[in-house]
Amino acid sequence: MTRANRMASAAIAAVLVLGLTPGLAAAAQAPAPQVKSGDPAFDKPFLSEINKYRARHSSDPVTVNPDLDALAQDYAVWALENGIKGEYSPAARYGRTLASDKSTNGYPGMKNVPSRWYAESRNYNYDDPANSPGRVSDFTQMVWKSSKSVGIGKACGKKQRFYACTVVALWDPRGNIYYGGEDSMKFFRENVTRPIS
Repeated sequence: MTRANRMASAAIAAVLVLGLTPGLAAAAQAPAPQVKSGDPAFDKPFLSEINKYRARHSSDPVTVNPDLDALAQDYAVWALENGIKGEYSPAARYGRTLASDKSTNGYPGMKNVPSRWYAESRNYNYDDPANSPGRVSDFTQMVWKSSKSVGIGKACGKKQRFYACTVVALWDPRGNIYYGGEDSMKFFRENVTRPIS
């Protein structure tokens, strides 16, 4: 099954779910599509932005893995329905970064997601990663040197009066790994280095 067929199937399934969910029947009659699944025009600049931030930390660029891309797309549709905090078990072995947004005035573009993940870098303590104040896991996964490939998924849907979008990036090999020895943050120091510019 091609990616386009998988995206179309996921979109149809999500439309059926949205149309049958109580409280969303009125939204199902809206002229806007219920789910916009996948967006090839979104993926290329999104990947370019990710690799720009990776280069800033001396990490090699990641490439898109088609199988991971399809899984990320399925995950994005699932997360649109279930929220980004839930556990999507088919993707459990991969690193993951997620973002969602909503608006009452059209679908959010989501092109700024890599910069939102990168903004966490201001919280990262390069000298003592374990004592980083605030959230850093999206930033550290995005620039993790050992990650070589990525899959990108995007799904949007109208929920009640909101237009919502979710973006999922799945990473292989996964990052944010703690070392099992005495120095638990060893892998963080090896994979998340200071910016070069």
